[in-house]
Amino acid sequence: MSVPFGTTVGTTYRITASDGRLTAAGQVTVYAPTIAVSCGNTNAAVSVAGSGWPPSARYALRSPLLPAPLSGMADADGTFLTTFTPPPGVLPGEYQVSANAGSLLAETQVSTLR
Repeated sequence: MSVPFGTTVGTTYRITASDGRLTAAGQVTVYAPTIAVSCGNTNAAVSVAGSGWPPSARYALRSPLLPAPLSGMADADGTFLTTFTPPPGVLPGEYQVSANAGSLLAETQVSTLR
């Protein structure tokens, strides 16, 4: 299914499909999740803020800075804020941080540790 340009994010649309004999109807809600990453030096917390997620969605963060995915639940308004501390001995540099809720993905962001 293609989502038309200009579709309002967060809006639920009714869809109908038919093959000429049978008809089915359902609803689909459009989401456009994002994450923003902020960090400092190698021993400081990395903050990840998410928005545009489905209400109460279970999300997972992944990064080379995490030994395993970090999961949590978005708030009722589709936002979340979480932090994690890089492991001891991590070197300064750029590290990717990604987030998903099931098949819903946010664009991967880069955190630069100093």
